[in-house]
Amino acid sequence: MPDVTRLAITPVDTTALDEWRPLLNIHTHQPAGESLYWRDSCGDLYTEIGQIIWTADDGIHVHPYTDIHEDDLEILMGAALESASTKPTARNGWCRYTKNGRRGWICTISTSTVPASTARIIRAAEDRRARNGRLIRASETQP
Repeated sequence: MPDVTRLAITPVDTTALDEWRPLLNIHTHQPAGESLYWRDSCGDLYTEIGQIIWTADDGIHVHPYTDIHEDDLEILMGAALESASTKPTARNGWCRYTKNGRRGWICTISTSTVPASTARIIRAAEDRRARNGRLIRASETQP
């Protein structure tokens, strides 16, 4: 299993964050891509809900996947808010990112598929799409 960091994220209502986005330099992009389901080494099922890119010069970019729920978007926004106050490092689940001359950090946010009251949220530096293991596409199964 790749390095993961368990997060204690408070979901954030997206409209409540609107007035803080410019101040914190948080940019939410249109949903794109399909979430993937994956099992950890204990057999628990997780789903990726999106990615966050952090750059010193361009702020925090939230990239939700198209098939996530509003609750998942609130978790992503909570993770973005957390990344505004905690500098990304490899130790806390981020990996280096370079694209089109922009350098920074990237992570993938996943949640367990158990009921929301006991859901676990993790940040993984490794994108599951790049793994050789069995990926379960959302079109194959829904939790």
